[in-house]
Amino acid sequence: TLLFSRSFLKLPTLYPRLNRLMLGLTLVCTTMALMTLKPPHGWIWSVFNVVSPVVIVSIFSTAVYALLRGNRAARFFLLGWGFFLSTALIATFYHQGFLEANFFTKYGLLLGSGVEGILLSLALADRINWIQRERVDAQRQAVHALEQSHKVKDEFLIAISHELRTPLNGIMGAV
Repeated sequence: TLLFSRSFLKLPTLYPRLNRLMLGLTLVCTTMALMTLKPPHGWIWSVFNVVSPVVIVSIFSTAVYALLRGNRAARFFLLGWGFFLSTALIATFYHQGFLEANFFTKYGLLLGSGVEGILLSLALADRINWIQRERVDAQRQAVHALEQSHKVKDEFLIAISHELRTPLNGIMGAV
């Protein structure tokens, strides 16, 4: 999740400090995962219960920061993950006995995961469209620059041709 968030929100290029935070959290989570391979596990779950909310808050605050800075992908990211986490919270309350059984409490997590996938797919489609528009704009700029260079070259050749013809005409007239 952390590595996906880094990539999706373009943290390495746009927000280097937040990128370092996400890399640090990734290192902590990886270390915790490796520590579960060797018993006893009891204490690692206590640490996990502290680290998980920190990771979730970090991801969301990073996405909010990216959205406020004009990152287009952050809006889809926030919607997708927000919907998924809200349905995960509902599922947790259901499994703890705080909510009654109904279609949404039983299958909400699946619905949330599906909606999240759809929203993140829309975000990727938006990114592809944005990249295509940038490519078209870059091509237009390149064509304009090429036309300008041809214009300058043509003006140079006209000037050089004139400068060479004038003395030659004088020499030819004197002969």
